[in-house]
Amino acid sequence: MPIDKNADNIQVIIRVRPFSANEKAEDAKSCVIVDEEDHNKLILDAKPEPKVFNFDWVGGEKTTQKDIFDLCGKPLVQACLEGYNCCIFAYGQTGAGKTYTMQGKGLDTDLTKDHTHRGLQPRVFEYIFAATSKQAKEDPGRQFLINCSYLEIYNEHIIDLVNQVVLG
Repeated sequence: MPIDKNADNIQVIIRVRPFSANEKAEDAKSCVIVDEEDHNKLILDAKPEPKVFNFDWVGGEKTTQKDIFDLCGKPLVQACLEGYNCCIFAYGQTGAGKTYTMQGKGLDTDLTKDHTHRGLQPRVFEYIFAATSKQAKEDPGRQFLINCSYLEIYNEHIIDLVNQVVLG
């Protein structure tokens, strides 16, 4: 189910990662339940009763990198190409899966054969440059200016990851 770009400006998408190898080895139990019938609900198995939270979209352990791109990356790129400013803000505790979702893994290897694990960033960049290349061929006089910020906020410091400068 794609995100409605005519909805509110800020939308919250939750992705629940699968257990790591260590968590599986420890026979860990999940307290997070994703309602596969209603992708707006996240249920915490709490005592004395479960707690239900509603979001714009919730994906479970089987959510793929492509699912995330199709759900939020592609619509945001389309909005950018229409002249809107867009931002993806990945938030969560250490080990929650932010880097995997945003960057993926195996970026230093040849991903031409299998790019299942490519994250949102490489997919967004590929889509932007393919779309602008197509538009430039259709209208050779058209010019594009593409700006991108890549920031990390950690311990109340803002780090520009492109220029490796601490901003705050």
